[in-house]
Amino acid sequence: MRRVAEPLALMGASVGRDDDGHAPVTVTGGSLHAIDYALPVPSAQVKSAILIAALHAQGTTCAHELAASRDHTERTAARARMHARGRRRRDPRVRAGAAARRTAARAR
Repeated sequence: MRRVAEPLALMGASVGRDDDGHAPVTVTGGSLHAIDYALPVPSAQVKSAILIAALHAQGTTCAHELAASRDHTERTAARARMHARGRRRRDPRVRAGAAARRTAARAR
């Protein structure tokens, strides 16, 4: 859970875990801000947590992956007409934030 909790905490979320750092987890938002985060290992779960939190953050969040992981969250965002995009295969990045919120609001 630490690998998910770390970037969320950097965004300003409060992440509570049990004593040994495992589930269950309680995440409390607040005033979230954008981050530019390099994932230490490819992880669709961590990337998804960052992108979903970015929808409620001020600014544009960028998640950098060393190698591409599954892209279910990006595909879901595209279907909802939200702006979350990847870059070249060699330097996969995903961005989300205020633009995603505006695009989703226009689609409604």
